[in-house]
Amino acid sequence: MSENSSSREETKSIVEKYIHFVNKTVERFEQIGNLVVDDKITPTRVNTAMGHFFKVNNGLLIEYQRAKIEHADLQIQFKKRWDKLFTQAKQEVIASYEDTKIKPSVTEFEVQARQLNDGEYYTWQEKLILAEAEEKLFLRMIDTLEKYDKILSSLSSNMKSEMKHLDTDLRMSFEPKYDNRKISRRFD
Repeated sequence: MSENSSSREETKSIVEKYIHFVNKTVERFEQIGNLVVDDKITPTRVNTAMGHFFKVNNGLLIEYQRAKIEHADLQIQFKKRWDKLFTQAKQEVIASYEDTKIKPSVTEFEVQARQLNDGEYYTWQEKLILAEAEEKLFLRMIDTLEKYDKILSSLSSNMKSEMKHLDTDLRMSFEPKYDNRKISRRFD
């Protein structure tokens, strides 16, 4: 297997893992946020969504903080491990230089550390990429939820207004049981 196809497989694996995470997360929150039932948005659905808004918002905030902490923790773990691998690679590179007047560069140490530990290094990179992507997804979902809150408020106001007009329209469409003219003649 060539290096390019190996790289594609690793990337595909990251993408597949992320897509799975996104689908699972969106599915969880869509159950509450979807207002449309049978191509209609009913007042009941709007009220239900407004009632669940606080719970959903808190759930997203909690998930965002969890993802943020997990990402930060992975970064710390990677940094600790990378420091050890870098130090070992640095010692090997320095030992390979016979001429002590020539100093190896930091880039040489980094390349050596990655080459000696490529499987571990790229596994860590995959974990870090996924953790960052999860964190950013929750942040974007929180932003979307803030917009959703405004939409819910507008829908609620519009529905209240429609209900008031509907009530007026209904009252006007019924024929009165009593003819006001006949009633007024009785008192003349």
